[in-house]
Amino acid sequence: MIYLVDTALCTEADFLQAQPQYWRMARRFNRPVQLATAAALQAAQSADDASACCLVALAACQGGSPELLRWVERVSSTPDLATLRTNPTWTLHGLDNLALSAVSIFLGNNAPCLGLGGAPGQAAVALEVALQQLGEEGQEEVLLFAGDQDDAASTAGACGAALLFSRRPRPYSGTGLTVRFESVARTSPSETATTLPHAARPLAWVIDQVRTRGIGSHHAVAVPAQWGDGYSAAELSWRAEP
Repeated sequence: MIYLVDTALCTEADFLQAQPQYWRMARRFNRPVQLATAAALQAAQSADDASACCLVALAACQGGSPELLRWVERVSSTPDLATLRTNPTWTLHGLDNLALSAVSIFLGNNAPCLGLGGAPGQAAVALEVALQQLGEEGQEEVLLFAGDQDDAASTAGACGAALLFSRRPRPYSGTGLTVRFESVARTSPSETATTLPHAARPLAWVIDQVRTRGIGSHHAVAVPAQWGDGYSAAELSWRAEP
């Protein structure tokens, strides 16, 4: 059995700012990484053992940052490269999933981890991985998280999202409901769909669906095509019971 224990959505980094032990490092991250990290740490507060959670992170679809973009523009117009300096975290976010490393360090985590790429539709893949890890792989808890922005030239639309899953049944986020995830079913769409590249918003959609649909012996909800990969359709199934 696989249960959703807690979730978090962040559009501000105040959770990190209020904790100096995190903010000293996170203040140099770009906004999507800060928000992904904040959401993950908030959800992890409900874990039985955050240091043993399997971590699954989605890389941002819109990698990089406005700062990195401006720095690249300066490089192209400055003949003396010796005068240029850059914050190394800007380049890390452009090349790697920095939030995965940060969350692992902050939690003192020593469990298996997986960073998924920044292509559209990775949220459904991440949910499949979470179900697999808690099922056949025998992990006790999985923390899934992501942060993204609308484009790399602006922090508009930036948000972070996280979901904590467990093999042990517990009420979801103080609601009194036990939310048991059952499957992520795949089908072939009738035509190629137009996607919106954003890693965190599909997870935010999942959280919203769980919260608004409430009690139900069974929910089977199709993932909107805009949050898919453009080539396959996904349907999420779960039960929410007192």
